[in-house]
Amino acid sequence: IDTKKVGKKNIISLIEAGCFDYTTWTKDQLLLFLEECFDAAILQKKEESEGVLSLFSLLQTPSKRPAPPPVIPLPTPPLQVLFQEKALLGFFLTGHPMDQYRSILTRLSCLPLSYLHQFTQETVIRSAFIVEEVQTRISAKSQKKFAILTISDGMEQAELPIWPDLFEEKHLLLKENQLLYAVLQVAFKDGELKLSCRWLDDLTKANEEMIQACDRAFDTAKQLLLHRSLNTHKHSLKPSVDSMKKAAPPAPAVTLQICIEELRLSQILQLKKIFEEHSGPSSAILQFRYGEQLLASLHLDPKQGILPSEALQKQLFILGITVSMVS
Repeated sequence: IDTKKVGKKNIISLIEAGCFDYTTWTKDQLLLFLEECFDAAILQKKEESEGVLSLFSLLQTPSKRPAPPPVIPLPTPPLQVLFQEKALLGFFLTGHPMDQYRSILTRLSCLPLSYLHQFTQETVIRSAFIVEEVQTRISAKSQKKFAILTISDGMEQAELPIWPDLFEEKHLLLKENQLLYAVLQVAFKDGELKLSCRWLDDLTKANEEMIQACDRAFDTAKQLLLHRSLNTHKHSLKPSVDSMKKAAPPAPAVTLQICIEELRLSQILQLKKIFEEHSGPSSAILQFRYGEQLLASLHLDPKQGILPSEALQKQLFILGITVSMVS
């Protein structure tokens, strides 16, 4: 090459972009040796212009690179190498920053972003991803800052808003190329997937304390979602005043204790159908528990009551709900 037209900065960019990876030398080794290589090239051009011939050129022996490669005391971290590629090329070429975390994502109970399209109703998940782009905005209503993130896990890309409260708490983590571990709420509006973030932290610093904090945030988000769903369902089952006046004195109520640790939202929607198949004179009280803690109670009108039986318990068991029936 003509070193007057192609400078060291151009060569450095080519090295960092991976153009010389075929040499089997690392980028660090190539960058360390670049100065010596460049000086040799300049000297060769100078000697050629002055008519100086070396013994190697007379023997037509090609020049050889030194062996072994130079020793690098402090190699560039793999993540930084990938980020250099992205800065030069606009995308990750030789790998993805999430690759080194694939083995622990299962332990962290993370779902890939590609799974989001498989959900058919609102739910809460744990996930891990890299921030591709950050757009900071100001709410017209509260005049507080929030952010719209473009996130990716190497396979799928999505848009994630970070609303003011969480933005204020975690704004230092909201930057390009940041790896995050998060609790996401998945919802659907007019058939379109919508994400919201309930908790997040630095994936590169994941430890037992962070995992426990994530689990607590996950449980809280799931309980709030369940409570909202139960309230909606409760209003749909609320009888009219006239029907209550005409109702006969109710039979003794039956309490069904349901453990929400094993419960899914899809199962809740099937409970009404099961109760209709096993209708009876006894009013039903659904108690939703998390361990020993009572989270919510749902009272059904006697007209929508049930008939306690082994058949009812069996059908609930098949549905995947463990129920303790208390008269």
